[in-house]
Amino acid sequence: DVIFLKPDTYMNLSGEAVRAIASYLKIEIPNILVIHDDVSFILGRVRLQQGGGAGGQHGIESIIECLGGKNNFDRLKVGVGPDPGGARRAAYVLSRVAPEDVDLYQKSLKLAADTASSWISAGGLETANRFNGINLANPVEPKPKVRPPNEKETQALSELESALDEFQQQLSSRNVHCKAAEILAAVLNKKPVKGIDADELKLFSTTCVRALAETHRVHEQRWKKLIEQKWLSPFQDEV
Repeated sequence: DVIFLKPDTYMNLSGEAVRAIASYLKIEIPNILVIHDDVSFILGRVRLQQGGGAGGQHGIESIIECLGGKNNFDRLKVGVGPDPGGARRAAYVLSRVAPEDVDLYQKSLKLAADTASSWISAGGLETANRFNGINLANPVEPKPKVRPPNEKETQALSELESALDEFQQQLSSRNVHCKAAEILAAVLNKKPVKGIDADELKLFSTTCVRALAETHRVHEQRWKKLIEQKWLSPFQDEV
């Protein structure tokens, strides 16, 4: 059975109602879920917390006190922030929802209801993992599916890797800093280069491409083809 309780007491005395119903119905403390608003979370967020302190929330403080200091009950915090702070906080949480926030508010209520329902059926840990990361105010766009390279792109990559190998050998013979070749290879593979800032990165990459253009004119058509296929578009002006 599921019992829903809305205390008739003031919020600061919520513990009296919780103690009375828990005692009368013999409800174990871990089976209690307290749902309350929380200005520390923006509207559009919920957070399921398993046990812990009151965090300055007077209603939770009252419940812990009335349960004999026991805090091993779960809380579902429904975001209503941002927190205006100070004396304005009480007026803010009791005010009407701003017209521009009504749609998000309704969606937040639905999210909170779904979270509570999941807590009942699936338990706290699974529910927290599922719902705590949701942000209705700033939803995460789904990542596009990345298709594997086609035959033409695979061939272009193979040519690029071959050219880079030759490039590194040529740089060594010309006593050009071999770090440049490593950096260019990392850039072309879209990998970060540790310890290299943007200016150094541009300098090294430019040095690499110019050295290649000077010493490997026979490969000019190969590089132009790679540029046309967008593999070397960041360095097009340098070749």
